[in-house]
Amino acid sequence: MNKNLLLTTAMVVFFLASQAQSLVAIPNDSTETSGIATDIYEPTSAHIYIKQNTASGTSISWRMVDFTAPTGWGVQMCDNNNCYDMLLNPGPYNSLAVPAGDTLDMKFEFVSGGIDGSGTADFVAYIDGDSASTAIAIHYKINIDAQITSVSELVKQSIKLYPNPIQNSFVVSGLEQGNYSFEVFDMKGSLMTTYIKNANSTEIEIGAEGLTPGVYVLKVSNGEGKIVATSQLTKMN
Repeated sequence: MNKNLLLTTAMVVFFLASQAQSLVAIPNDSTETSGIATDIYEPTSAHIYIKQNTASGTSISWRMVDFTAPTGWGVQMCDNNNCYDMLLNPGPYNSLAVPAGDTLDMKFEFVSGGIDGSGTADFVAYIDGDSASTAIAIHYKINIDAQITSVSELVKQSIKLYPNPIQNSFVVSGLEQGNYSFEVFDMKGSLMTTYIKNANSTEIEIGAEGLTPGVYVLKVSNGEGKIVATSQLTKMN
């Protein structure tokens, strides 16, 4: 066999091998990143791009299969369609159509809520309707150094919330006696509701009927307007 034929054969074999896998993670199927969070709502992100090698545009399905993170962290994933709260629903979700040979940016985010630490998350992605032969696994690790300058001067009180996840109401325990403002923010930092309460006992019940299902951050301020505690809560159906 002459050299030109050998070279052509090798190139064809390489091309077919590269196309054999319907989905390929770029640059790798695992990534690790570190970040500094200066706000309790600030997300720290990591990206893995998924290239689809089919001959036509197709939707990619994905879901979270496992995660580890400090208590109080928010967990979300963004594809080309939307961002999704993984604590509320780990999936599966379907992306918008990805053109042949194009990539889908799978942007994973942890929100520290002001808590230092490291977290990991594992996902599986596959061509919509073909999980048996096209599924690939992707892995994220994110390290967060929480430097929350806006509350660094404050002396925080240790509080507990129960039940958590919540339904119609929840109880805050551990506050000293006094007047407090309880503000509930969503994970994008938008203020959802405010409650003014007088803590004349060790437990305060707060209604949550107006909150839609999701993950929220509770910020507690004293009568002088200083933040004395923060915590994360999850509203269920």
